[in-house]
Amino acid sequence: NFESDSNGILTKFEIKQEAVLEQFNNLQTLMIDILFIHEDHSQEEIKRVIVLPQEITTIKTLIGKKSPVAVILNHNDWAYIKWIICPKSLLYMKDNYHKLIDIDRALVCRSIYDKARDAKMSSKIFLDSALLFLKHESNTFILQTLLSFVSASVHYYIPFDSVDKYCSEMFEVVYY
Repeated sequence: NFESDSNGILTKFEIKQEAVLEQFNNLQTLMIDILFIHEDHSQEEIKRVIVLPQEITTIKTLIGKKSPVAVILNHNDWAYIKWIICPKSLLYMKDNYHKLIDIDRALVCRSIYDKARDAKMSSKIFLDSALLFLKHESNTFILQTLLSFVSASVHYYIPFDSVDKYCSEMFEVVYY
């Protein structure tokens, strides 16, 4: 969660961490890299950010920095975490996915799939985003992974009356 003032300067930057299972409060101390993507598409990497073993960690060192339009937590994928993409970042990714490096595209794909699978995002929003990303994907590993996410979503998570529509769209993206 991040907020900025009218001048585009960060006034708040918080990372929320939650236990995977309620009965096992296994919040961890994490060291992650964060990628800020700015409106002009420039990127700023913030290295070795410590996330405390608590629900909310405020990253005070980021206050006063230029506010990003999108954020990728765990950039470089060092920590063993499930990153849940924020709505602001997803909006940016829909138009700029192809500008990301391979590891960041893989993180975005995993994040939106996890969010849909965990019922924190509509599976239709996931599929619309994933099909858009497929059009720009050239990495065979990410392509294969994204296709398996799309297939699982079509078969298990969307309403039955939408299956034919998404199967047709997937066919069009993959074969044209």
